[in-house]
Amino acid sequence: MPGLYQTCCIPLKDRCIHQHYFFGASDWYMAEYDPKRQRFFGYTIPHGDYSKADWGYTNLEELVSMDIRGIEVECDVSWEPTRFWNIEGVRKGFQYKWLE
Repeated sequence: MPGLYQTCCIPLKDRCIHQHYFFGASDWYMAEYDPKRQRFFGYTIPHGDYSKADWGYTNLEELVSMDIRGIEVECDVSWEPTRFWNIEGVRKGFQYKWLE
């Protein structure tokens, strides 16, 4: 996975998403990672609310330590790296806003 800021010249819609994490209706799509700081840059859809979905930074340690009544955030082990705009669930969210 590219390090933080290594894909900043690539339009967001064209960036490769290397990992996917999920919890209930929430999704995290990761495009860049800094292993030293355990920090991802990617796209988050909180609680299935596409109007609040956005690009930003996520701390891996905080993400995987989430535990609500014994349910934890899971890494999608069958995930294949793919272009952001090719993710079906992501396109659905853009009925609310456009990605430049």
